[in-house]
Amino acid sequence: MKNLFRELFDIREGEDRRAALMFSYIFLVICSLLIVKPVRNSLFLTHIGIEQLPVAFILVAIVAALVSNIYSRLSKSIRLDQLIISTFFASIVLLFFFRYFLYLKYQQDWFYYALYVWVAIFGVITTSQFWLLANYVFNAREAKRLFGLIGAGGISGGIFGGYLTKFLAPVVGTHNLILFCILFLSLCALIAAHIWQLCGKQNYSERIRQQLRLSRKVREDNPYKRLFQSKHFLFLAALVGTGVLVANIVDFQFSAVASNIIKDEDKLTAFFGFWLSNLSILSLFIQLFLTARILSRFGITTSLFFLPVGILAGAIAILFQPALWSAILVKVSDGSFKQSINKAALELLVVPLPPDIKNQGKTFIDVFVDSLATGLGGVLLLIFTITLGLSVQQISLFVIAMIVFWFYLIVRVKKEYINSFRLALEKRSIDLDEQTINIKDASVYNSLVKLLETGNERKILYVLQLIENIQYDKFIPYLRKLLSHPSDEIKLQVLQLIKNYSSEDFSPSVKKLLFHNNFDIQVAAMRYLYHQQPDPESLKTYFEYKEISIRTAALMCAAMENRDDKEFRKTGKFKEIFDAYIETDSNSINEPRFRARVAQVIGIARDEELYPFLRNLLRDQNTTVLRAAIIAAGQTRNPVFIKLLINHLNTKRVRRYARHALAAYGETIIDQLENCLKESDKDPRIRQEIPKVLALIGTQTSVNTLFTYLDLNDLRIRYEIIRALNRLRINFPILRFDASRVKKRILLETDRYLNTLTLLRLQDRIIGTYENRDIGDKNVRQARYLLNRALEERLEDNLERIFRLLALVYPAKDMHNAYQAIISSQSHIGANAIEFLENILDPDLKKHIIPIVDRFPTLEKIDEKINRNLHQSFEFEAFKRILQSDDNWLKACVLYLMAESLTSEPEWIIRELTFDPDPIVQETARFAVNKIKK
Repeated sequence: MKNLFRELFDIREGEDRRAALMFSYIFLVICSLLIVKPVRNSLFLTHIGIEQLPVAFILVAIVAALVSNIYSRLSKSIRLDQLIISTFFASIVLLFFFRYFLYLKYQQDWFYYALYVWVAIFGVITTSQFWLLANYVFNAREAKRLFGLIGAGGISGGIFGGYLTKFLAPVVGTHNLILFCILFLSLCALIAAHIWQLCGKQNYSERIRQQLRLSRKVREDNPYKRLFQSKHFLFLAALVGTGVLVANIVDFQFSAVASNIIKDEDKLTAFFGFWLSNLSILSLFIQLFLTARILSRFGITTSLFFLPVGILAGAIAILFQPALWSAILVKVSDGSFKQSINKAALELLVVPLPPDIKNQGKTFIDVFVDSLATGLGGVLLLIFTITLGLSVQQISLFVIAMIVFWFYLIVRVKKEYINSFRLALEKRSIDLDEQTINIKDASVYNSLVKLLETGNERKILYVLQLIENIQYDKFIPYLRKLLSHPSDEIKLQVLQLIKNYSSEDFSPSVKKLLFHNNFDIQVAAMRYLYHQQPDPESLKTYFEYKEISIRTAALMCAAMENRDDKEFRKTGKFKEIFDAYIETDSNSINEPRFRARVAQVIGIARDEELYPFLRNLLRDQNTTVLRAAIIAAGQTRNPVFIKLLINHLNTKRVRRYARHALAAYGETIIDQLENCLKESDKDPRIRQEIPKVLALIGTQTSVNTLFTYLDLNDLRIRYEIIRALNRLRINFPILRFDASRVKKRILLETDRYLNTLTLLRLQDRIIGTYENRDIGDKNVRQARYLLNRALEERLEDNLERIFRLLALVYPAKDMHNAYQAIISSQSHIGANAIEFLENILDPDLKKHIIPIVDRFPTLEKIDEKINRNLHQSFEFEAFKRILQSDDNWLKACVLYLMAESLTSEPEWIIRELTFDPDPIVQETARFAVNKIKK
């Protein structure tokens, strides 16, 4: 049964759980909406009256605009899962609030207005949150296959919720239906939290990184300037606005007729629930069985006429006979076509728009156009009903006039759509991740074919990517011709694409590509031929060819099938094919290129029987082989390779590949990385590389682990930890950083900076005395010069660490710019940076940071301190602090100076340092002790 379901809806391995959870999520959301909506309508019409419904429309428009603005701001600072859970929690609390007041039989008008407006806002926010989450749960390719099924979950929820309302309203009462909504929304919250932990969290973080990369490339122009320059967008916005305006007036007519005939509150609730369910059934039927056919046969723009024609029929019926059947007809025409054919056609209309216009345009339409049209509908209804005193019948005349205007907009948008599509193909601006492109639309097909025949390499590749997951037999002649195109990239793309055409045999043309000089093309051709006759034994026949590249392509094909095809893995044939290949080419095993290719094959195949072979390759002396083996080990994600990969962090020529290979293991490897980080006897170079690996993994556990070791004594490792945290914050904005912990570390660093600056100032004073009077031992002077240089270097490093830490609390780009300005030689730029920091930093940090960056008044205070304490013990106290610190290089410099000065005042510290773990400090301390003894 499970396999039948997978085949029926094209659900692939690993997708069924996600699909089921998302189906349940949208089912429960829409079910709740279709329960509370009839409740709202019934209560409002019964207690307030139909004449006040236009006022409710206006309030919905105003509140929706305000909420959208607030929600937009919150979405930039709150993670998606937290936003979703908070929305459900707030909705449940409000539902309890409404239910309590209904239980008390509260009769104030504001209460029913509030309920009406809240339900409208709730419906928009929860459904938009669902589709936003869906885009992070599924990638673009999965979305194309599964969004139809998942969308059907919403329609199914509408059917169930409406019928549940129909049957339960007379039994439990309209008020108590709210309790069912609370139950369903509680389940939604649990499902959403589970989905986020299952897959949404990681995908969300990666998508945010991609958006950040793209945003850096986008010019910061007026965001709406290009919108209003696009005729296509303007007509599309007018089309959507007209649809919303007419829909609100139709909804008013439907509600007016229904409330005039049905007076009982519970019966009115049941009526609304029943017909909303019927609309969902009809919409589902049209979506599943008619939408695709209509779009294919009539094209996108012609399909847009179905909705206004249906409403026109209902409006004419109400005009001549305002009965319940005519109200139902106009509502059915609106509801069934709007959520099926019209919605699909509108989604396709935006495809040719450039991505920046499309993204901004969708937001503009959803927020501004929808709200404006809703509010305008309310205002017009007030004018029609109160000022002009028009009846429901007479309002149909306005609906008919608006539909004529609607027809005009469809004709105009068709022209702009065709022009935009041609231009988009020329500029290659159509998003390759769009869910669908209507290939059967004549204008679209002709534009694509023209580019396949006459376009340059980039345009042909672009078209091939657009039709990658589409099977349309009219493309076969063009694909066959492109198999002999001069471009290797085009041939590769075509070899991937022709797999969709199982009824057509391209084998004669593909076999010629086995002898191509591009190995990737050989492998792709081999995979196509294998899929024509999927027999593992057939791959061995290619080992008889004299060309080693063909033999290797056959092995690579077997490795890919072993990775991708569960049935192939069950046969256990890959090891046999691998052994046959090694036996055939046993003389080539000494060639580095051959061993590197073998490592690559093992990494792709992930066959545990071959892991001992890969372990040997991980010890290979050849850089090319070692690099390939490390990449392969990362692909397997098998624990047996972790220790070897960690050791290769100390192999300079492959260090970068080892980092990425370890990061491929994900969170499962963090405990082992942490053990390496905390082991002080571990190779320092390996320990310095561990934070870089954690930064690549990019999870909250990575952040927490790095914070645990933020206070490590080793300055080099601490610096790498801070750098890794900086990368994590920039690349993974979703992650949380402990601001209080960072601020404590900043305060420690600022204290260290001031102590170092004080000692440096003192050394400058002493060295100046030497130079002016030409006194002092030459060796002592050299020791002081050495210490001076070390102190200056430490100040620079210290300042960089401080600003890197600030970048974990404040915007990273701002802190980077401020740091560059502070270290700049141009004083006015530094002054501007100081002014900026004074305005952005918290008061607690400001009083520690400003004295560091504005050094002139600080130096005056330090000089006063030195003047008050200008004696040898003051210098020795400063030396003690360094000798007890974690800065090994400074300790060595101070020890050297003390040895040359022949001082023994802090000798006990010097003796302790002869056992220091750092060899330089240890050796310098022994030198100092011996010299002082002499």
